[in-house]
Amino acid sequence: YQQDYRVMLCQSDESHEKEVADANALFGSRVDGVMISLAHETQSIDHLRIFQDTGIPLVFFDKTPDDMPGISKVVVDDYLGAYQAVTHLIEQGHKKIAHFRGPVEASTSRNRLKGYQDALEHHGIQLDDSLIFSCKNISLEEGSHFAKALHQLAPDCTALFAVTDLVAIGAMLTYRELGVEVPNQMAICGFSNNPISSIIQPSLSSVSQPSLEMGKLAAEILLKEIHANMEDLEFHPETITLQTKLTIRTSSAHQISYPHVT
Repeated sequence: YQQDYRVMLCQSDESHEKEVADANALFGSRVDGVMISLAHETQSIDHLRIFQDTGIPLVFFDKTPDDMPGISKVVVDDYLGAYQAVTHLIEQGHKKIAHFRGPVEASTSRNRLKGYQDALEHHGIQLDDSLIFSCKNISLEEGSHFAKALHQLAPDCTALFAVTDLVAIGAMLTYRELGVEVPNQMAICGFSNNPISSIIQPSLSSVSQPSLEMGKLAAEILLKEIHANMEDLEFHPETITLQTKLTIRTSSAHQISYPHVT
């Protein structure tokens, strides 16, 4: 708005079909540029190539494609954030750590899964694929559903890293119903540092991502490319990776306690 542009907002609700319809509508409206975070469902990005082919500036943020070079991106270091969260759980004494991952199509989910896997490997803990559950909608309900499944499948599992805070909170609420104490019997870390994470009891340890900064930088790059096109100047695409920070709260802060064996 400060640059005298009108802003059109489209919400895909993580639907590839809606994303395609929105992209076509924006192209038909002759927009000056587009910022987009891909929907969880999106695998093909053919519907976005029309912007690149016609010279309309395009900037990806958060969830980005792997097969569209020459386009600017602003992302957070999902891999390192996940690695730090799982390392924290390991340092608390946990050796059997589950992961509720996101959809396989989303770059953020894949990078967080890789961080989880490498943290285990680098600390000498063998990966157990049966402890990885794949969310499709990344919801409270999925966190709850997989917490019940994990409790039945691996009652000796003592820690969980969830792809987002929403999933982690769904799991926490269910563990409360099951009589599983957090963090003494199940330590939990989430990702995104949602404001509710510091309010819920016990408070949720989470990896914070600078979302506002990500949006601001993406908008600045988009405006820079729009102005370069208007003035017929050369523009070099940028990729900016922002750092995350692990905020440790009550849900993971205590040392693991095992039952006495006689």
